[in-house]
Amino acid sequence: MSTGQDTLSQAEIDALLAAVAQEPAATGADASSGPSVRIQNMDFRRPSKFNKDQLRTLEMLHDTFSRLGATYLSGALRSAADISVLGAEQVTYGEFISSLPVPALTGILELQPLGTAAILAFDLPLVFTMIDRMLGGPGQGAIRLRELTDIELSLSRSLIQRLLGELSTSWSELVGVDFSLRQTEMNPQFAQIAPPTELSVLLSFQIRVGESTGVMTLCLPWRSIETVAPSLTASSYFSGQRSTADTVRLGEGLLDVEIELRAEVGAVELAIDDVLSLRPGDIVRLGVPVDDGLTLYAGSAPAYRAAPGAHRRRLAVQIHDRLGPAVPAPPTTLEPEAAS
Repeated sequence: MSTGQDTLSQAEIDALLAAVAQEPAATGADASSGPSVRIQNMDFRRPSKFNKDQLRTLEMLHDTFSRLGATYLSGALRSAADISVLGAEQVTYGEFISSLPVPALTGILELQPLGTAAILAFDLPLVFTMIDRMLGGPGQGAIRLRELTDIELSLSRSLIQRLLGELSTSWSELVGVDFSLRQTEMNPQFAQIAPPTELSVLLSFQIRVGESTGVMTLCLPWRSIETVAPSLTASSYFSGQRSTADTVRLGEGLLDVEIELRAEVGAVELAIDDVLSLRPGDIVRLGVPVDDGLTLYAGSAPAYRAAPGAHRRRLAVQIHDRLGPAVPAPPTTLEPEAAS
């Protein structure tokens, strides 16, 4: 470019175009020579609450529920039934509600002792099939979809409550959570237990009853299981199974352990001088009412309240009630060989 002029010559324009054409190649060469960098897209408008390990653990946990629930349905419906887990995914609560048809049998669940709520939804064709089987029919269900009658709702609630019992049993292997049915709705839009943007884990189940199949979905908002989420890991799941089995084996082994059983009328503390001065015929006040009877000790722990007596001309005690956790047991008598 000549001095004082703002225009480029043709030779200068050609040189600039050639330099621009070479820059991408040079940039690619520089990038290939350096270490490779893995780039992961992040959506900060929708952060992840549940990791893959937690979702997989929930799938394994509900595999147990599927087996227990299928056994119950087979007996209750008098037909071959099967439940299988289709998968666990993370969705917003609003997406889950909008995906449900209207009408749909929607149960609002209560999680105790967490004091939180969850949603259990059923396809209506599946519900009609199960109700028909419960009433002795072939399981064909209704031809058109409609809301359930009061009798059909009552039958459905009893079915759901039994399934929730099996669900509680499955969760007890990992965390002590009990599921109970709070209420049912036919319009899912009325089941607002969480904000629409609340991230939730959605578990889908396929239920087969005879020749009919349908889908049951369980939605657990993050706030519902936030306090137990750290325990939803594969390591906790498998360690919990081992500890349960070890507890059972330990309990069975303790049944054969011998323990001393003794009956005590009462106890009182005396000075050594008072003990040495005791003579035949002296009375020692134990401070225990006569109506209280005896206390039967298992080792050093008080176990039963009993009354003194005789059995086959030998001293014996008759058990009246248990001290501690209530365990139903009929009154019995103990030979002196078993009690001292």
